[in-house]
Amino acid sequence: MNLVRACLFIVSCIFVSGCHNYSLKAESDAASRWLASDITQYRQAAASVGPLSPKEPMNVRLAHSDLFLFAQVFDRVRTLYVHEVDKQSLLLAAAEGMRRTVPDPTNVSNRVLVASAIQGMLSSLDPYSSYLDAEHWRALRDQTSGEFGGIGIQVRMGKGYIEVISPIDGTPAAEAGVQPGDHILSADGKSFAKMALRDAVLILRGRPGSIVKLSIKRQKLPEFNLSIERAIIKVASVRSSFKKNIGYIRVSRFSDRTGAEVQAAISTIWDNLGDSLKGFVLDLRRNPGGLFDQSIEVADLFLDKGRIVSTRARSNDFHYRATKGDLSRGRPLVVLIDKGSASAAEIVAGALKDNLRATLIGSRTFGKGSVQTILPLSSEERLKLTTSIYLTPSGRTVEGGITPHIEVLSAKKDKTDLQLEHALDWLRRR
Repeated sequence: MNLVRACLFIVSCIFVSGCHNYSLKAESDAASRWLASDITQYRQAAASVGPLSPKEPMNVRLAHSDLFLFAQVFDRVRTLYVHEVDKQSLLLAAAEGMRRTVPDPTNVSNRVLVASAIQGMLSSLDPYSSYLDAEHWRALRDQTSGEFGGIGIQVRMGKGYIEVISPIDGTPAAEAGVQPGDHILSADGKSFAKMALRDAVLILRGRPGSIVKLSIKRQKLPEFNLSIERAIIKVASVRSSFKKNIGYIRVSRFSDRTGAEVQAAISTIWDNLGDSLKGFVLDLRRNPGGLFDQSIEVADLFLDKGRIVSTRARSNDFHYRATKGDLSRGRPLVVLIDKGSASAAEIVAGALKDNLRATLIGSRTFGKGSVQTILPLSSEERLKLTTSIYLTPSGRTVEGGITPHIEVLSAKKDKTDLQLEHALDWLRRR
């Protein structure tokens, strides 16, 4: 009897799950049909006030691939986004985003309108979710693999501007004095007020040796222009050195080999300093983040046990724990942080702080506490979607930033690195 009940329960669960999936598919199909109708209405309204482009007949039907693309994105947002989202709000954002990005629909293809609608829908969620076509997906791969052409900044979308999370060490942007928190209003006269982040990023990139003129607003200062020469950006994510008997490790971003490079740096420091080693400085300043898995690897190198980070999705939590083997052998550790430390850098700083493994020196971090997952849409298209938030081992979110144990503001005029000097002095006194 119990077996019969169990079988009936399993069958009922399968039926309910199947009905739920069918309902979601029906919603996605209805959403794509709604978009097709909205595009037709938008074209008709535009045609009534001006001549219609002969290249794009007004009554053209959306291709199945366009309808399928929108349905895919709509479905994944509804099922996988970190928070539940109202479907009507998504459709309204899609319509508004399409009209904002493409004010004249009579001279563009249906795919441009569909892509604009998708981006409008995603930008209504948060500053990080985005649709990546073939060109933008290639640009993202280049960035995480460690070499690309541009000025060398990590950015996020603001309201009418793009905000600098951090310039990358040794790049034209860093050398030109671009700072975390700068608001870039335009590039070469092209305003970012109504532009998608992915398109703004492509404008900043370009042929090495070419000049891009930025219009920047910095805190209370008047708006100013800054011309920067583009270059091939080769991101060496890790470099290390010795400060007398202290090992210094600089991590500028988390790319696909950062964990292995930090491990090699620790080994090199031990080989050179041996028992005279008093401690380590792990410098995460102006580190805009990068690959989530690499932040786990780096934190694990300095921990022998304990939780590194937790991720909280819509329906479940997942916990990442350290494995046995602190390669720094328990030596005193200082982590340097500032406003440019974001995302993956905050995971490492939060893990080492909450596990009482490190002393944090510097200033409050950027405060990006969400995880984006790259979801395939086709062989050449991807959806970057916020699927979870992350929590430090103590259960706190990093939204609003991680505060240091010892606040030391960076020198604005003097070239002396006050934060690093304070860290070295702190370690020498241990």
